[in-house]
Parts: sequence; C-alpha cells; structure tokens
Amino acid sequence: MKNKIFIFTVLIILLTSCVPMKQSKVPTETNFNSNNGNGLVIGTVTFVHPKKKSPFDKYRFHLTYENENIEEAKSNSTYFTVNVNQFNGRFNGELNENKTFPFVLEQKPGKYNFDGFWFFWNGGMITSEFSNPVNFSLPFTVEKSKITYIGNIIVNVKTKSNPYIEITDQLNSNINYFKEKYPNIDWNLVTNKTIKEGENGNGFIKLNK
Repeated sequence: MKNKIFIFTVLIILLTSCVPMKQSKVPTETNFNSNNGNGLVIGTVTFVHPKKKSPFDKYRFHLTYENENIEEAKSNSTYFTVNVNQFNGRFNGELNENKTFPFVLEQKPGKYNFDGFWFFWNGGMITSEFSNPVNFSLPFTVEKSKITYIGNIIVNVKTKSNPYIEITDQLNSNINYFKEKYPNIDWNLVTNKTIKEGENGNGFIKLNK
C-alpha cells in the first residue's frame, strides 16, 4: 500500500476532475417511501485503531452500479463519506465508543459492488492520500421497496500487515439504532445480505462466512 504525498492545490484539482460518482444522500426518517420504486442500503463502518484520534481526516467508500450503459452506471454509482471531528481529529461515530458509523443510502434497484475506498489527510500545504491497492469486488443487490443490509465494514487502520477490510454481520446488535434514528421507516422490510463472497483481493478483504 503506497502512501502518496501531493501538493495541496494539485491534489484538489485532481480530485475534482476525476471523481465520477455522486454522493448519496442519507434519507431522513420521513422521506423514504417504500412505494417510490427505490430501495435502501444500510450497514455500518467500524474503525480498528488504538487511539481516539483518527490517522486520517476523511474516509470515502465507493459503491458501483453495474450496467452496460456507461452513463447509467455513472449516474447511479455512488459513495458515502465518513468524516472525523474537524476540531480534534477524533472519531465521532454513533456506536462502539464513537468508532462505528452507521449509513443509510437510498438507491435505484439493481446490482452493485462495494469495490473501492479512499482515505485523505490534510496537513496544510502537504496532504496524504491512498486508495485501495488491489482490485476487489463484493457484490450485492438493491431491491425495489426493500431494505438491504450489507454488513459491518471493519477498517483496520492499526496495522497494514493484516487484511485491511473485514466484513461482519452486526445487524442484530445494531438494528435498534436504525429503528430509533428513523422511526418512520418500516424496518420489517430489512433483508440481511451481509457480503459473504466476491473477489477479495487475494485476502485483502476478509469475509466472515
């Protein structure tokens, strides 16, 4: 995994010109209608790190929409971003001592892949960033008017010698959070589709079957 150093202004130009995906908007507790033709994707991201302060300022996770039509694939592919506290650099998640970040994304039905991530640190004039160093493909399907749980994405930022990403099933322990956060959503529509197979990048992704 290579750590690249860029001049800040150059990096900003590259990022704004190369990112093809739109960021999904997390629905509020009232604006998801199971009859509107879309579906929800839910899950959590958990960071493994010995300190409260994060080694990076921002984490971005990519979900690619599979479609032969390039424009269709581009318009429906998405990403979500996990930010840390901008004042003290600490993890500020809502579960697991602030190191777990739940996400809820409203998406068009179809086949998707969780297939990329990007981490960024801003040190002023000098920045540091890296993205996934190997190809991997962890597929899932968004169904119309249903809620798809894709698992807990564990990100190991403690060491680079072990698998960097691990997928676990934490639906039973976290479902109450979603029910309390979005009480007007019918959580009986949830289907547990924790990712158990895919191209795991020669062990870079650990799948708990």
